[in-house]
Order: sequence, then structure tokens, then C-alpha cells
Amino acid sequence: FGLSIAILIHCFGHICEAFLNPAVAMAMICTRKISIAKGFFYILIQCLAAIAGAGIIALITPHDNWPVGLTKVNASISAGQALLVETLITFQLVFTIFASCDKKRKDIKVPVPMIIGFSVTIGHLFAIPYTGASMNPARSLGTSAVFSDWHNHWVQ
Repeated sequence: FGLSIAILIHCFGHICEAFLNPAVAMAMICTRKISIAKGFFYILIQCLAAIAGAGIIALITPHDNWPVGLTKVNASISAGQALLVETLITFQLVFTIFASCDKKRKDIKVPVPMIIGFSVTIGHLFAIPYTGASMNPARSLGTSAVFSDWHNHWVQ
């Protein structure tokens, strides 16, 4: 999944700044890196795209395998612990984006999309057993909306 994020950032970064995650957009709004209007536009588009993407996945996935991609709390942890897991991996992603996209940094020799893709991969490797590793509120919204499963949706 991290490699696909790196590719999307590489392909769309010059067009729309590769904003794929509402948590990143909110962080950019809060730090005044983008305007409130632009940020909320990005968030709206991200949420609509996530619903459309989950719909496409639903169309190509056999019904007996439904639902797919839901953010689910593992039975061995509480919803509060799952929220902490999602908060940590989302923070780690946002922190990585801010650290790697800082225009003042001249020491980065690796392509930024690759750095962000590795960050997503690390978050997934850690969190998949606990929550499915959403890291992205829009992704959780999309699958919850398409599969009509809102149980513990607030975790993401």
C-alpha cells in the first residue's frame, strides 16, 4: 500500500499537492500552509473520492467477501486503544510529510514520495493487526458508507 501512495504522490503532486488524506489537509490548514477554503475543498474531494473508490472495490469484490477495507477494532484491544493506534500512525504520517516537504531542508537525497510511502508502510505494518491501519479518515468514511458499517467508525 505504501508503494501505491508513493506512486500517487509522484503522479499528482504537481497538480494538487497530492493531498490524499483529510488529516494532512487539516494539519496544513492549522499551520497555515494552505487556506481554509482550499483545505476544506480538498477534504470534500477526498471524502467523495474515497466513497467512489470504495464503491468500485465493492463492484469488483464478490459479495461473499464483503465487507472489505473497513477500519475494525481487534477484539483483543478496546476502542480507546484502537483510537490511540490510529492517532499514532496518523501523526507519524503527518509528521513525516511535514518533515520531508519542508522547503528549508536541503539534506533530503531520497525522493519525497518514497519517504512518505515508507511512512505509510511502517504505519500499516504496525497497525494492521489492531485496526486495519486506516491512517486516513476519508478511507474509513468511504468503506463505512459503501458497506453501511458504522460500528466504531469514530475510531478513525
